[in-house]
Amino acid sequence: MRKARKIALMLIAVFCLVCFTGCIRYNVTVDVKGNGKADLSMMYSSQVSGDDVTEDDKATNDKTIEDLKSKGWDCEEYRDGEYYGYLCKKTNVDIKNIAAEMNADEEDQAVKSDNIKLTKKGLFTYVLDWTFESSSGADEGDGEGEGEDSEGLSDSDRQAYADGIKQAGGYMTFTLKVPTKAKNSNASTVSADGKTLEWDLLALKDGEVIHAEFTVINWPIVIGICAGVLVLIAVIVVCIVMASKKKQA
Repeated sequence: MRKARKIALMLIAVFCLVCFTGCIRYNVTVDVKGNGKADLSMMYSSQVSGDDVTEDDKATNDKTIEDLKSKGWDCEEYRDGEYYGYLCKKTNVDIKNIAAEMNADEEDQAVKSDNIKLTKKGLFTYVLDWTFESSSGADEGDGEGEGEDSEGLSDSDRQAYADGIKQAGGYMTFTLKVPTKAKNSNASTVSADGKTLEWDLLALKDGEVIHAEFTVINWPIVIGICAGVLVLIAVIVVCIVMASKKKQA
């Protein structure tokens, strides 16, 4: 049975990979525009030995790129010094489809398919909530020890891996860019203008929530609605004046 796995949030798979391949750099960015669309980007790279990319590295990377291309992503190889991987982008995604675009059909399930949610509150406010869970089986009595997930990673293990990645110059981040200052968030860092929010994924524990509230006012639509209302009012006024003149005649 095939299960849904979020490409951009596959933390446990990455944590396990670190044990064998060393340092990684990973970022997912959601850039929300004022017109209700968003640009998505996803970068993953790992440290290669001696700056040399092996045939296995390239074959694995090429397969991932082809898989993502088949799902509509624009992908290319990524190389920055000793880091090698891929960079994928998708532009002009309807904001209500962001969560769906971050999903992919895979054999394994790293996180639950409903862990990331984007809901609308009122006319212009959107709420992003993502509850991190290391594995769908971690809370179902699989027999792990207290403080461990289904892969056997304890909180102290996670912290050790996270510290190792950072000390080697690596990172794992989620970035949200919004058109106006965010109304509320629990981001790790926020830009001076409040429009760029970033979360350190390496600092997350099971059950913690990425939360942000932001406003998107689609001005072309708003202006169009206002213009339509004004035209309607003008038509009503003309009708009233013409009816009044007929009565006077």
